[in-house]
Amino acid sequence: MMVVLREIFHYLRTLNASIAEHEIIDRSAQVAYFLLLSVFPFLVALLGLLAQFELQDEVALLEELVRDGLPGLMADTLVTEIENIAFAETSGRIVVGFTIGLYVTHRASHSLILGVNKAWNTREDRNFLLVRGIAIAMAIGAMLSVILLLVGLVARQSSSSRCPSPTAKFLSTWRCR
Repeated sequence: MMVVLREIFHYLRTLNASIAEHEIIDRSAQVAYFLLLSVFPFLVALLGLLAQFELQDEVALLEELVRDGLPGLMADTLVTEIENIAFAETSGRIVVGFTIGLYVTHRASHSLILGVNKAWNTREDRNFLLVRGIAIAMAIGAMLSVILLLVGLVARQSSSSRCPSPTAKFLSTWRCR
């Protein structure tokens, strides 16, 4: 029994040293911070796009998703901002939202690249612009994934109440009745 406990203690001590050496906690905090920070500019841009197409029903469904997914006070604050943004003139907000969101998501991707390099004990020998280009490509991929996810959620919600559009038919499992 003591041998097993000694092995577990040795494993945990080695794991702790490895986590500290590779700065895993710091890198994961950076990635989480930047990804959380990127949600709001993308949401502003997405709402600006929804306002351009006059999709009030979809904005209401997005508000419902926010209310379901976030704590009460945070959801109320965000829903108020969604209503303010969705029904205002937004062409400049779309560009600014995507630009800021892309920059912040790029920072998260770059931090992730640095963290992986540190974990594998690899020195970065690629060109500075190539590393930044990879980070931007990862950010664009993340941005498109989030947009497709939100479009899919809204399409699925809206298809239960009316006949879905061709995009909603593709993204939804509901049938038009």
